[in-house]
Amino acid sequence: MERPRHSEEACAELLGGLTRDPPRVLDAPGPVPYESGPEILEILGRALWDIFSDNHTVVDSEGTAYDLGSFRGSGEFIARVLNERYPWLDRRYTYLDFYMGGALSGGRVDLEPVHRWVFSRLQAAGCDWIYSFPRLHLLDMRGPTPWRDDELGYDPSEAVRAELEENERREELEALSAQLEEAYEEALRRARHEPLPPTVAAYRAVFGVLPEGWPHP
Repeated sequence: MERPRHSEEACAELLGGLTRDPPRVLDAPGPVPYESGPEILEILGRALWDIFSDNHTVVDSEGTAYDLGSFRGSGEFIARVLNERYPWLDRRYTYLDFYMGGALSGGRVDLEPVHRWVFSRLQAAGCDWIYSFPRLHLLDMRGPTPWRDDELGYDPSEAVRAELEENERREELEALSAQLEEAYEEALRRARHEPLPPTVAAYRAVFGVLPEGWPHP
């Protein structure tokens, strides 16, 4: 069953509150390279992408999702909110400024304090966060089988050959799907004993528990 979603206006209102009075990243290790307003907002936008996108879900107290769209769509949404809230800045953000979130920071600054700051505001707003553990899925990109769609051109021998090929291809896909599922289960097992990702660690620091969706011990 698909989760109910907030309107675009409601999502913009929530993000508007989260981008008001952006934090200074003072407790990041080493010298902080982000000193100007645009740079602080840029790193905040990346932290927001890490939380609202990447297949994760922010929900209100009733479980209704604040969905900002696809990976690129989320970056565009965050850019639009920042551009509207801070029109006097000497730059305009685009989705490229936030796409893939903290991965674009290149380790120059520790985003976890900013993640904690965002989670603390989400908690104050009565929101929660559902983590999505990364996994790969198979997509069948094959088109329709010609001999089935063109009855006038039906050839029994060609039909048999095509069906054998389709069965072989199906078996290969099933075997690959089983391998992906096994790799996913192994990744879940490893994750229970490895250091938490920055977003998950920040969530636990604020909410006191691990988020729904994370593989609990």
